[in-house]
Formats: sequence, C-alpha cells, structure tokens
Amino acid sequence: MEANASPEMQRRKTDGENAAAEITGLIKAEESPKDRAVLLVLQTINNALISSNELLIAANKAVGDVDQNLSKHIGAFNEHVIAEGKLFSEGRGMYRVITWLVGALQLLSVAVGGVVWAEVKGSADQLVKFDTKIQILELQVKDLKASVLVLSAAPLQTKMAQPDAKP
Repeated sequence: MEANASPEMQRRKTDGENAAAEITGLIKAEESPKDRAVLLVLQTINNALISSNELLIAANKAVGDVDQNLSKHIGAFNEHVIAEGKLFSEGRGMYRVITWLVGALQLLSVAVGGVVWAEVKGSADQLVKFDTKIQILELQVKDLKASVLVLSAAPLQTKMAQPDAKP
C-alpha cells in the first residue's frame, strides 16, 4: 500500500483484496454454473473497483505532490512579492528625493540666473555710460585739438600781420 494514501483509501484496498479472495474461494466451491457466472461477474466488478481504488490512491498521491510543490512556489512567490514591494517602495522614496533635489536645483539655477542677468544688465548699462562718456571725451579732445591748432596758428598770423616787428 502507498504511504501517502489516506486511511480510508487503504481500508478500501484491503477490503477489496479480502473480497477478491473470498469471491475466488466461492467460485471454486460453487457447483451451479448460474451461480458461478454471477460470482465471476461479481469478481470482475470487484477487480475493477480495486483498480479504480489504486488509480484513486495514485491520483491522491499526485495531488498531494502538486499541493506540496504549489505551497513551495506560493511561498517563494510571496517572498518575491514582499522583496519587490520593498524595492518599489525604496524606488518611490528615491524618486521623491530626486524630485525635490531637481526642484531645488532648478530654483537655485533660476536664482543664480537672475543674479547673473542683473550683473550682465548692470555691466551693459555701465558700458553704455562709459561709451557715452568716451564719445563726449573724444569730442572734447577733438575740440581741444582744433583749439590748439587755432591757437598755434594765431601767433603766426600775428607775426605776419606785423612785418616791422623785430623778434
């Protein structure tokens, strides 16, 4: 008998084997052909029941094996789901941290960009002022050069106007 068979299955198998031995003894002892034929049919039915009981025992063992394997797989799957859940949770946490960091970096870059823009704008305004001052100074220098030329030409004109004057 199978070790994994239930006690009920084992009892049925033992009862079937006992009945088979009893029917075989009755067939040998029976002299009436009609009763002997009924006992032979009964023996065939009993043998079929014994075979189906053996099939049930084998099926029961197979189901038990499948159940054990399924339990192992379900346990491994549950462990995998828990580990994956932890990993997913950590990933969500890292995503939140990265999101806050990127947001802070964007704010910082906007602030730095604003400061740099103000500096560039201030420098550009100062350059325009300096350029204006340089243009004014260039005009003043040009006027001064013209004045110097006029003044330096004036003594020559004065000398030419006074031919008698002695140097």
